[in-house]
Amino acid sequence: MVDMDSRRVSPAVRIILWLVSAVVILFVVLIVVFWRAPIWAGEKISQLQLYSEGIHSRSMDIDGHHVHYIEGGAGQPVVLIHGLGSQAQNDWMQLAPRLVRAGYHVYAPDLLGYGRSAKPVNNTYSIPEEAKFVESFLDANHLGAIELGGVSMG
Repeated sequence: MVDMDSRRVSPAVRIILWLVSAVVILFVVLIVVFWRAPIWAGEKISQLQLYSEGIHSRSMDIDGHHVHYIEGGAGQPVVLIHGLGSQAQNDWMQLAPRLVRAGYHVYAPDLLGYGRSAKPVNNTYSIPEEAKFVESFLDANHLGAIELGGVSMG
């Protein structure tokens, strides 16, 4: 004869088993996500890191084109221009939070044709055309005297 009381699982053991199961399921889901969409997952992690530093993803229309940029902080404005073939979030992931902590108001746009900004088919994406876009971005954000930083083409 089997004693039925010896088969009972205490509530504490049930909670532990539930937590272990949840952690294992979460771990498997994360592995699948990183395996199936590593770039997307990396972008989301970068966005969370920037958000935790007070830098937010923003967008606006400039000259009829959707423009994405990151912005954060307060104080003297600093505009950061990314390099060729990149985007603001990638090029300025390390520097932007440091500038915000140092008391600057950071703006970093994705130039037209890059990142999450519009990719107009009729643009040439030349340096003069991108420089004109930066001027339009400054005007749209009512930025006068700024500090300007760039990398590569930026």
